[in-house]
Amino acid sequence: MAGSLAADLVPRPEKLPEVTRMHSMTDRVKGSLSEYRNQIILLLSRYVANGKHMLQPHELKNELERVAELECFAGTKIKESAFGNLLRATQEAVVIPPYIALAVRPRVAEWQYIRVNVFELTVEQLSPSEYLEFKERLKAADDAAAPVCSDFATLEID
Repeated sequence: MAGSLAADLVPRPEKLPEVTRMHSMTDRVKGSLSEYRNQIILLLSRYVANGKHMLQPHELKNELERVAELECFAGTKIKESAFGNLLRATQEAVVIPPYIALAVRPRVAEWQYIRVNVFELTVEQLSPSEYLEFKERLKAADDAAAPVCSDFATLEID
């Protein structure tokens, strides 16, 4: 019985598919940065001009829709590009000009952090600690701008 099973186990002659390298999100986004350069510059400039330092997913998607619907960009498919997919998977964006840092969740239990330079259109991958450090700059900037009363002699309590 065991001899007949061994005779049935022969290697298959067909060639197995080659394993290819999966491109990182930053590699895919870099390709769409060159393909949709004008639309992405306009989109990122609108995020910066908005004046808000924290952007939520609906704000990112709404602005992407507005840029895609502009008559001068009719026929382009920026929404289906790698950059459009990146924005759809983004959970929050931190805007500190000239940078926009994105917290991207492409799949369940997977987070990626990306920083885009708005003026140079460069993309770089961030570690979680680098992203949090970038995000904490918002608080440091708010603390520096807030007036602090250091003259306690003028405080009168009745």
